[in-house]
Amino acid sequence: MDDPDKLTDKQRRFVQLYAGGMDKAQAAKTAGYQQGFGAKKAGSRLLKNPDVVKAVESIRSEARQEAVYTLLEAVKEIDKAIAFGYAKGNPMSIAKLLEAKGRLFGLYVDRVQIESIDLKGAMEAAKLRVINLVPQPHSQAQLEQATDPPVRAGAAQWELPAIPGNRPEE
Repeated sequence: MDDPDKLTDKQRRFVQLYAGGMDKAQAAKTAGYQQGFGAKKAGSRLLKNPDVVKAVESIRSEARQEAVYTLLEAVKEIDKAIAFGYAKGNPMSIAKLLEAKGRLFGLYVDRVQIESIDLKGAMEAAKLRVINLVPQPHSQAQLEQATDPPVRAGAAQWELPAIPGNRPEE
């Protein structure tokens, strides 16, 4: 922190809790500020204090420096896994690990193709396809005919062709 003497004990406790991942209301409440809505207000007020903000950012910056996972460390782990893949005779794992290593070094470029779509035109085209696929009745007579049962009295019945050897006994 830049100047910890500028902060009160409660503020220092709040900074530690908030920088550690607690939300502002919970951190304020745990640090000793009022319960309930008062803690929420206190948390918001504290985060407007430039000294508190600097202290939080300082702690988070230190944490980021300690938690750095470098490219070199990642490559070392991948190399170990590749050696294990060779030892076990697993070509698929070797291929995937080599691909991952190549991505780390920026050898692969993911390409994204963005196309604009005329949504209104696409919907009209889809509507026309449906209309042409299923004829729509235009008159009351056509509508009644379309809703009649498929076999009407006096209509010719379809007969299936006889298959040799599968004829019923006469």
